[in-house]
Parts: sequence; C-alpha cells; structure tokens
Amino acid sequence: MLKRAQLVFGFIFILILFSCEQPQTMILKLTNRTELKGIPSASGIEKIANAYWVVGDNSPWLYKIDPELRLLDKIAIHDTTNLISGVLEKSDKHDSEAMISFSKGNEMFVLLIGSGSRETRKRAKMINAESGELTGDYDLTPFYDLLMEEAKLDEEDLNIEAAAIAKNRLYLFNRGKNKVISMKFSNFLSYLQKQTEELKMKSLTIDLPKLDGVQSGFSGAVADPEFDRILFTASVENTSNWIDDGAVLGSFIGIIKLNDLHHHYIPESNLIEDENGVLELKVESVTIQRSTAKSLDCLLVTDSDGGQSEILSVEIKLN
Repeated sequence: MLKRAQLVFGFIFILILFSCEQPQTMILKLTNRTELKGIPSASGIEKIANAYWVVGDNSPWLYKIDPELRLLDKIAIHDTTNLISGVLEKSDKHDSEAMISFSKGNEMFVLLIGSGSRETRKRAKMINAESGELTGDYDLTPFYDLLMEEAKLDEEDLNIEAAAIAKNRLYLFNRGKNKVISMKFSNFLSYLQKQTEELKMKSLTIDLPKLDGVQSGFSGAVADPEFDRILFTASVENTSNWIDDGAVLGSFIGIIKLNDLHHHYIPESNLIEDENGVLELKVESVTIQRSTAKSLDCLLVTDSDGGQSEILSVEIKLN
C-alpha cells in the first residue's frame, strides 16, 4: 500500500512539474520609440559601419541615416520620372522586403530582394554602399520558380519578407507557410549574375506563435553569426492574403539557434510590448547594434501601411 501511495504521489508531482509555466529565458525591454520621418512604409533596415540603411516597400529610394536618424543620403532605386505622391502605386512597387549587406573585395554592397508576391516584385537590386551606385538589377523569376519547387510553395504563398547571411549561407524567410530557405551565398551571387546555372537549396518549416488565434508570419531577420543565431521578427496581420493589408494585432521578436535548426523548429519568441501592453504595430525588420552571448541591443522598423514609419529600440536579455 505504501509503495502504491508513493508511486501515485510521484506521478502527481511529475504532472504538477510539467504543468507549471517554464521560466522565461528571453526578456524584452522597449527603450525608445521614434517616428521615422520622411521614410514611408519602412520594410528593411541594415547597419553598415556607423550608418543605417532603410528601405520602404513602396518607396523609390534607399535611405542612409546616421545614429541620430538624420538623413545622410537618398539613392534612387526605381524610376522617379512620373512620381507624383512620393511613393509608388501598389501595382508598380517592387516590394523590397528583404535587405542584406555583404563585402566583395574591399567594397560593401547592399542587396534588396523583392517579395515575389507579384510579377513586378520578382527583382533584386544591388547598390554599392560607398558610391551609392546601382550596380545590379536582376530578374528573380527563374530563381523564385526554383524556390517554390524546393519549398513546395504555390504562387499565392510566395512572399519573401527577410534575408540574413551567416557564414556564407543565405537564409530567406518566406511569410507564407513560414518557410526558411537556405543556400550558399556565394552560389546565390553566381546564379544571380548568371555565372552558374545550378543552385542547391534547403527548405524548412518553422513553427511560429499565434496571437488571438491569428498566425504570425516572418517579417524581418538579421544574422548574429558570432553566436550562431538569427534574430527575427514576425508580425500578426488579420488578412487572408499577402497583397491586401489587414488589422495589425502585434509583432513578435525571436531567436533561431542555427545549430539547432530543423524542420518544424520552434524558436523562442516574445511579443513586443510597452508598459501598456502589446504594441499593435507591424514590425517589418530588425538590425543589431550590439550583441553578447546573453544580450542584444537592436533597432526595429515598422510599416504603418500609409502613415509614418517608426523606429523602436529594444534590449533583449537572455538567461
């Protein structure tokens, strides 16, 4: 009888242990929130040296700003001849959602990658970060055909929202079905510049959280290669497709540990909040200002779908 009672007690103890909330290991703190004046619908941010490069998904310019958010330069990446309102019409925009920077020789370059959700959005543009010269304009249609085949995506699911480079590997983040598609970056560049016809890819599905029953989807990413991780953002928008805007419920920020990455990987993530609760903002991109094994300081940009963009400063502590 005593032995049976001990077994029952032990079983109950295990149930209680597993039902208890696990300790939080990722703690966020919003330290600043500022309007990003003059930059509409911010969709990407990238830190290069002591400056930040920002792109808007409906803007014909790529912006370079200093740490105090003052405009340093504005580079035309689309034809602005007949531009009237300062932004591109929805049917014309190239929807540059993913942005990465990389070095080639002694020069730094910015690469903008279109979302692919329409024919006009299947392009990539390369800019010399020193001269501001547009050095490449590439048709991504054949590339996206390969990507959809590898990732098992239909045309309506294709929506590349972010990119990151870690140790010569390019990671593309597709919002539809939350896919991460990776390949050697050097091979991708060769393919882009038509120096090779072969490109091997690997596709994984990532399990992201929901908010109020609505699935979050990838919106931004940046690599932190020293610590073998990628910091990502995922927004929650109540819409039935990737073309039409919907009610924004909030956004998550999370970390993918590259050494642990596998199919149906569940990354740790937290909702972005202030003292009043969840921020109903569509966070579109993230860049790292400073990182250690246990902490990160980052900047996030938001897309308000027609209003002013914002830039958020966030501290992340990892236990």
